[in-house]
Amino acid sequence: MCCARWHGVKIMTPLWLALHLPRLPLEARVPLPSPSAVVDHGRILLGDAAARQAGIEAGSGIPAARMLAPAITLIARNPAREEAALHTLACWAGCLTPRINLMPDALLLEVGSCLRLFGGLARIAEAAIDGIRALGFSVEAAAAPTPLGAHWLARMGTGARCADLASLRQHLEELPLAVLPDKAATQLARFGARTLADVRRLPSADLGRRIGKETLQRIAQAFGELPDPRAGFVFPERF
Repeated sequence: MCCARWHGVKIMTPLWLALHLPRLPLEARVPLPSPSAVVDHGRILLGDAAARQAGIEAGSGIPAARMLAPAITLIARNPAREEAALHTLACWAGCLTPRINLMPDALLLEVGSCLRLFGGLARIAEAAIDGIRALGFSVEAAAAPTPLGAHWLARMGTGARCADLASLRQHLEELPLAVLPDKAATQLARFGARTLADVRRLPSADLGRRIGKETLQRIAQAFGELPDPRAGFVFPERF
């Protein structure tokens, strides 16, 4: 792979640092007694370490969770609390870059223009990861020239640091269909596809009919083949 490392990398701009927050629904609600889990639409969405140790997995039903851990605390998912936590984290991340985009489970930081100030990608990435963890949140990070590409790589926990589109595309093609919407992933699996590389080998006209033009567009944006304009986070007048 020709994906760059944090150290000694020749950086091009723009460069996006994605900070995926895999446990946001739970960590936005701390402190909580243990074991605890977040419930969404009648199913377990996410459990803490004690819940997982008891065998409670995402998708478990509530009766099954209570049978495995009778003392478990179950809380309903609270999107407003998650959004508030994201805004708090974005305000903190303003010390790293003024260009921030929020996603439901991630912060996307455009850091290409700030690297010299911080001494390179390694240092700004380390500062971002350490800062998010110090605020009490788990984080997976990845860097790429496209915001969606960086987000997908972070979501899958690859830790990839891609300085150019060629290396980004190599990493993206290895990703499983899980990065796509569930309906599209199910349809593609019926074709025998398992990775984005498999998807890219399918005829685009047929793909558009099967999975929809929007999903096809998102794939192209992730790979840097279509523009992906992003609304910037608006910082409050007072912190």
